[in-house]
Amino acid sequence: MIAKLAKSTAHFFYEKNIVKKEDEEVYAYGMELLYSSIFNILLAVVISAATNTFLPITIFIVTFIILRQYIGGYHAETHFGCISIFAVVLIIFSLLAKYTPVNFEIPISIIITSISVLLVILFAPVEHPNKPLSNNDKIRLRKNSILCIFIISIIIISMNTFAITRRYGMYISIGIFVSSMAMLCEILKEGKDYLKNEN
Repeated sequence: MIAKLAKSTAHFFYEKNIVKKEDEEVYAYGMELLYSSIFNILLAVVISAATNTFLPITIFIVTFIILRQYIGGYHAETHFGCISIFAVVLIIFSLLAKYTPVNFEIPISIIITSISVLLVILFAPVEHPNKPLSNNDKIRLRKNSILCIFIISIIIISMNTFAITRRYGMYISIGIFVSSMAMLCEILKEGKDYLKNEN
């Protein structure tokens, strides 16, 4: 649906002499990314409104995006798959945000932050087959990913120090955990091919 809408939009621009024929496919790809992003944002707004978790979901998404831009991660084969996974993750997160007992906040933060740090140190960055990275890009992204995960970890530890901010620290820790798990899922999806390329 999104791909068809993007192609229709690009073709409309061509018919109105806004873009050249040879650029139509490029514009279609750009519109596809734009529509997909808009749809995901609307989905997040709807779920956060329905569950009354606007601030937690905002913190979660921002943290997820910040780390993911450095470490890479899983990409669904279709927009429907991507949107479905995103919806399920947001619903699960909103339930955790609402119903996790207070005395579980610090243990959850410590455990999943530790796992996230370990995964990033071991594997980041993970490249997508359709977007290979040069050696310089890998070195740069690796440095940035490790720096990023340690800065976020320090923020989480600082938030755990004060009762009033512990809940927010848990939201951030879940954000980096989901991001690091998405990276691990991409590795598992590529399997032997990924390990071969790394060697």
